[in-house]
Amino acid sequence: MPASAAESSPPQSAAGDMERALTLCVALLGGTYLVVRPIASQFMPYSGDAAFAGLVAVLLAFCVGVKMLLSQRPLYAPDRLVLAAVLWLGLFVWGGLRSPNLGTAVPQACDAAIYLVLMLCGYFVARRDRALVGVFSRVLVAMIAVEAFAALWQRYVELPRLWAEVKAGREVLPEALQSAMGQARLYGDDAFGSFGNPNSLAAYLLVGTWLLPGLCWPREGGGSASRRQRVLRMLLLVLMLMALLATNSKGGYVALVAGAWFYGAQYVAWP
Repeated sequence: MPASAAESSPPQSAAGDMERALTLCVALLGGTYLVVRPIASQFMPYSGDAAFAGLVAVLLAFCVGVKMLLSQRPLYAPDRLVLAAVLWLGLFVWGGLRSPNLGTAVPQACDAAIYLVLMLCGYFVARRDRALVGVFSRVLVAMIAVEAFAALWQRYVELPRLWAEVKAGREVLPEALQSAMGQARLYGDDAFGSFGNPNSLAAYLLVGTWLLPGLCWPREGGGSASRRQRVLRMLLLVLMLMALLATNSKGGYVALVAGAWFYGAQYVAWP
C-alpha cells in the first residue's frame, strides 16, 4: 500500500508543476494580448500586429485548454453560455456568406471567432484561477488609461498644433486626409485616439470605466482597497470619463447610462 502511494506521487507532482507553469503562461499570454490588441493598427484586418495578437490569443486558448485537461476537477461551460457562443459565431458566419466583400467579411468573422475563444477562456480562468482575473483586469485598465490620456492629448494639444502647422503651410497633409471625410475628421473636435474612430474609442473607454467599479466592489470574505488605491482608481475613472466626453459618442453615452443602471441594480439588490 505505501509502495503504490509512492508510485502515484511523482505523476501528481509533475502534473501540479505543469499546471503551475501553465498558469504563469496564461497570465503572460493574456497580458501580452491585452497590450498588443488595442494598438493593432486601429483594429484593421490583415495587420501584422493584429495577426500577432491573434496568434497570442490562440496560444492563450491552447494553454487554458491544456490546463483544464490537467485539472483534477473537470469544468464545463453551461449550456446557455455555449448557446450564446454558437449564436454569436453563427451570426458572423451567416453575414460572411451573404457579404459581397469577402475581403472584409472573412477577417471580421475570424475576429468574432477569436473573441468567442477569449470569452470561453475568460470564463474558465475566472472559475479556476480567480487571481488571474485581477491580473488581466489591472493590465487592461492600465492600457485603457494610457489610451484615455492619449485621446485628451490628441484633442487639446496634438490636433490644435497640427491645425496651426497646416494653416501656416509647414505641414502637408497625406492624401487620405485631403478628402471630405478626412477633412471632417481632421478639423473635427472628436477624440479618436489610435482607433481612428470616436465610437470605437468610446467603446474601449467604457470597458475601463466599468472595470474600475468592479475592482472596487466588495469581495467575499471582506477586505477593501486602501485609501491610496481608491484615490488612484478615482483619478483614473475621471480621466476615462473626460476622454469619453471628448469622443462626443452618443452611443457611448447611452452605454454609460446602461452600465450605471446595471451596477445600480446590483447595489440595490446586494444582500
